[in-house]
Amino acid sequence: MFQPAPESHAARLVRPHLAPADPVAALPDRRQAFDFRARPLMALDCRFEGGERKAFKYPDLLSCEFDGGRRITLYFEMATVIIEGRNLVTGYDHLVECKVASVQERHCSEFELEDCGSFVERIRVGDPQPRGPAEHPAGRPEGQAITG
Repeated sequence: MFQPAPESHAARLVRPHLAPADPVAALPDRRQAFDFRARPLMALDCRFEGGERKAFKYPDLLSCEFDGGRRITLYFEMATVIIEGRNLVTGYDHLVECKVASVQERHCSEFELEDCGSFVERIRVGDPQPRGPAEHPAGRPEGQAITG
């Protein structure tokens, strides 16, 4: 039997690489509120419903809080990030371990979710609270704006 000669290294380098016909189909499914990873990461990417994105470095995370219901507050050196939604406990657990690559605001319609799925309704970014929640037990200090 005839076997073709193995392809040379040079031939493999010049072989054209075909792009997928549908670039969106080649992307991983992003229809999840929290994108978890197995190992700790360097940054959290906040993805807003309108397409804007803002990243925060995990080494700058001073403290975080979960109110047990609908709000996670992350105190970074340069900003305070508030994540509001439902079924956020798993997301909080992974955020504490620095294992969330991204959090997506309104990743799907609320009506498409299963009963146990996480849903991030809103991500708000505000002024930093360098001393975290211990300094201001009643919430954020007066006059400190939270936008989003």
